Amino acid sequence: MVEWRPRSIEIEADIKAPSAIAVRQFRYPGWTLSMSPPNRTGMLAEAKPYLLVEVPSGRHTIKLVLAETTEEWAGRIASGVASALVAALLGIGLLRRGREGA
Repeated sequence: MVEWRPRSIEIEADIKAPSAIAVRQFRYPGWTLSMSPPNRTGMLAEAKPYLLVEVPSGRHTIKLVLAETTEEWAGRIASGVASALVAALLGIGLLRRGREGA
């Protein structure tokens, strides 16, 4: 294992025969796989609830990246708009309370 960060996993492996590497990470939509050397190809197995990388023999650096989905982007925008609306309503309420007390 080289690096494990949110949305990004990098693994170094020296494989003697074609193998499948199970990564203890849920297989959410959006994970992509890249491998070095670049002329090597691997693939993410579809049928598992976790990441399963099928790798040819040889020495590889395997990089898994979880891209932001449209749903996540929309949720982030909706949360920002809702937070701004709540802050505006609180501000209006405080201004009205201040005027009533004066």
